[in-house]
Amino acid sequence: MKLIFFFIFSTSLFASESRFGALISYSLYDMWLPAKYGGILSYGTDKRNYELAYEKSSIGFGSLLDNIGSVSDERLHLTTRSFKYSNSFNYQYGISYNRFAVNLGKAFVNTDVFEARTLDLVWGIGNRWKIKSNIEIGVDWLRVFYPVKVLSLNDKALDNVSNKEDKEDLENVINLVTNIPKFTIFHFEVGYRF
Repeated sequence: MKLIFFFIFSTSLFASESRFGALISYSLYDMWLPAKYGGILSYGTDKRNYELAYEKSSIGFGSLLDNIGSVSDERLHLTTRSFKYSNSFNYQYGISYNRFAVNLGKAFVNTDVFEARTLDLVWGIGNRWKIKSNIEIGVDWLRVFYPVKVLSLNDKALDNVSNKEDKEDLENVINLVTNIPKFTIFHFEVGYRF
């Protein structure tokens, strides 16, 4: 237990004069699609960083099956990361633009079933350690993306659904994607400060 406490609240691994950073990221567990990958540009000090991040995940069924469809989820977020209580443990907050799209592909109608774009509030906790001069390794243990506004919604596919139960199911999916908070667990980062 003491080792875990030291690991999370370690203060000796982050001190640096470097202002800018570039990191790559991978989210192991992420709603709605896991395995998001992306990049982060960072500016700040050892007490506060400002970050612009892009993350994406998609699942598609390619040319072997004549493109029967795909699902994609991407987000762009601007956050501030505060190292108020130690030099590695941090919390972050900010805003995020999220785009989620489902496409049926050429084998069906080659159109989006729906596409939703939302504005989310972001909150998270994590650790970021500096090793070997300016190399950084980080883990965001938990991040929450709470939707506050639906910016656009393309749900024209509802017009093409004649079965009442299918239409209700699709409406429920659209409602879930646009209105419930999205969670990320174990978001890994590695990069360099310069």
